[in-house]
Amino acid sequence: MHIAICMWGLMRSIRFTIDSYRQYVLAPVSAMNHTYEVIVHTYKLQHAYSNARNLETSVWINETDWRLLRPNYVHVEQQEEFDVNVNYPLYQSKGDYWDNNYLCLKNHMRALNSLHHVTLVVESLCQSRQRRSPTAAKCFDAIIFLRPDVEFLHPLPVHLLNGIGSNRLYVPDFHRSCRPGEYNDRMA
Repeated sequence: MHIAICMWGLMRSIRFTIDSYRQYVLAPVSAMNHTYEVIVHTYKLQHAYSNARNLETSVWINETDWRLLRPNYVHVEQQEEFDVNVNYPLYQSKGDYWDNNYLCLKNHMRALNSLHHVTLVVESLCQSRQRRSPTAAKCFDAIIFLRPDVEFLHPLPVHLLNGIGSNRLYVPDFHRSCRPGEYNDRMA
């Protein structure tokens, strides 16, 4: 099985989570004799990062920490350029769900962009490979989406990938707000 491991979002915590990622994600995948490619999208900031919701103030993010992931593909986007091209007032007109002066809304939009980017890369890689070899099987048998700020405490249940199909999605059942049908975005 060949797997796309997609990491998306700010790399502000990867120095603290990289060991758990190697031990509990990459090692179990390799132990099952699966191959993988790591695909990364992140942002470069021209200023210190602050997020009142997470009690983070004036944190300088090392713009090269993504290298710890040893990606096969990486795209580092200027966050300020992304922000300039988003019509935030359009989204803000719907209200401030988090009630924090739209800070979380902006972060959410950035996260969705990052997730979208890695998804497009996976699709593009597959299309490119199929053009080169039309008889080749699909290029990825499974896709794993992970955030770099998650510390893994248990091995990824790689055995579940044996039953994966084109219409199957696995999401973890942890850290929910206890509302029915609600899940977090830490991995899929």
